[in-house]
Amino acid sequence: MKKKYIIFTIAITLALVALSPSSAEAHGEEVLTFTATTTDGSIVDIDYTGLMIEAGVSGSFIFNLFSDETRTTEAPFKDLWVRIIEDDGTEWGRTIFAGPVSKPEFGGQGFLYIFPKGGEYRLSIRYNRDSVVGSNEESISAEIPLTVYRSTAEEEFSFNTEFLVGLSAGILGTLTLGIPFLRRRDKN
Repeated sequence: MKKKYIIFTIAITLALVALSPSSAEAHGEEVLTFTATTTDGSIVDIDYTGLMIEAGVSGSFIFNLFSDETRTTEAPFKDLWVRIIEDDGTEWGRTIFAGPVSKPEFGGQGFLYIFPKGGEYRLSIRYNRDSVVGSNEESISAEIPLTVYRSTAEEEFSFNTEFLVGLSAGILGTLTLGIPFLRRRDKN
């Protein structure tokens, strides 16, 4: 009797774990794929989780490097250096992130990032190859343009300093122009 009860409890527990949403894997998720050719002709393949890059929403960049157009042979590299540059109207832009991404023993090399605001950006990648067997260049690089869409929070109205200054200027302007008009009306 106890043996049946234990087996039944284990079966129910396994069924609940298998059906729970927390056990769902992220495989098959929609991704954006960016492709570029490096300075030596290798193919950079970057996947971003999600169908669009939205400010204020976290997303993962996963970096791959291939030595052939069919993307079947991985090109060797030791690690990579990534910069995210905001196109702010200046010649070089404003760097908002710069850092290394180590190549793990297994799995994809990448990182999670949240863009602060919508706009045009560039993703600059440098693959470091020094001490990699078969490479004749120390590093190869590529740059990819990114469009980051405004978040829904950026679209929401807020009583910030700019709004209050504008409101004050509007009230002051209305009073300045309106008082002479009201005085003329009172004299008539």
